[in-house]
Amino acid sequence: MLADNGIHSDPTETWRIDYPETGETDITFSTLLPGWINGYLNAADFPDFTQLIPPPPADDPQAILLDLHNYQRVKYGSCRRHLERSQTDQDLSWENLGRQYAEALEIAISRENTPCLHLLLNRLLTDAAVAVYPLKKRFARRRPRADGKERDSYPSGHAVTSMLWALTLSSILPEKATGIYQRSLEFGAGRVICQAHWYSDIQVGYLMASFLFGVLQTKADYLRQRDKARDEIVDARI
Repeated sequence: MLADNGIHSDPTETWRIDYPETGETDITFSTLLPGWINGYLNAADFPDFTQLIPPPPADDPQAILLDLHNYQRVKYGSCRRHLERSQTDQDLSWENLGRQYAEALEIAISRENTPCLHLLLNRLLTDAAVAVYPLKKRFARRRPRADGKERDSYPSGHAVTSMLWALTLSSILPEKATGIYQRSLEFGAGRVICQAHWYSDIQVGYLMASFLFGVLQTKADYLRQRDKARDEIVDARI
């Protein structure tokens, strides 16, 4: 996953790490993804996903057929509203971070309106990206698009990101958890609908997000910024 085709990757754009109103002083560029904001996890914090994530269906005919069946079921069973939403959900650019969950949270999410939440989601986006890159390169699975030229389908970085965001947001507002998780599942299905991913790419992405979320519970800066985002969300919903 390059979340927005490299828009995050210019280290001269220091405004991307400028969040003075949050009171956070540890915001820098990532040492793992040059030009991206630093995530919460260091290299040693990441689970060895090569030992945890199975390869995509390739040698098992039944698994391949099941993946194809689920892909077609989601893609062709969607309505126009889902197609339109899947196209807007793809945008994980700096300006659009987290807006996919604005309706579920009942607030307007933006850098200006919710800087603490924006910072939290921005750093989680980096952690998700760092997690998927080695596996994308290792498995080099073709995407289901007609041209089939891109070989970075498995796992889905968008799925990791959406579920990692959902797990975090539901821990902030547990009373909204059902709607938040529904939105995350719709987000992931949208990647199938727009032919960016196979069904199994999405499911593995969700699994990876759960592993990352567990590790994040040990990181003091993540927990601190999550609490700040919680206060900000509560204030925004009043």
